[in-house]
Amino acid sequence: MPLITELLKNNEVHILSTGRALILLKDHFKERCTYYDVSECLSALYQDTFFPGVIRSFAAQMIKTLQYAREKSQKIIASGFDKVISDCRYDVYDTPDNSFLIIIR
Repeated sequence: MPLITELLKNNEVHILSTGRALILLKDHFKERCTYYDVSECLSALYQDTFFPGVIRSFAAQMIKTLQYAREKSQKIIASGFDKVISDCRYDVYDTPDNSFLIIIR
C-alpha cells in the first residue's frame, strides 16, 4: 500500500488482484485506481496442511489457472503501461525492461 500511495502522487495506477486483497485495496484507494479482478493460481497452496501431496493434487488445476490468469493479465497489459509491478503474481509481467517482481523472503 505504501508503494501504491507513492505511485499515485504522479501516476495513474491500475491494480490487478482478487479476493480479500482486492476488497482491501478498493476500500483503501477507492476511485483513485482502476481495478481488475483476476484469480490467482497459488491460493490452493496456502493451507494449514501444506505437504507435497497438496502440490501433486492441485498441479493440473494450478497450471490451468495460471494459464488463464496469464492470458487475462496479458490482455490488460497489452493496452499499454509504462511499468508493471507485481507483488508475488508470477502471471503479471510485460517485457523485462519494464516489469518488476516484488517478493518477500
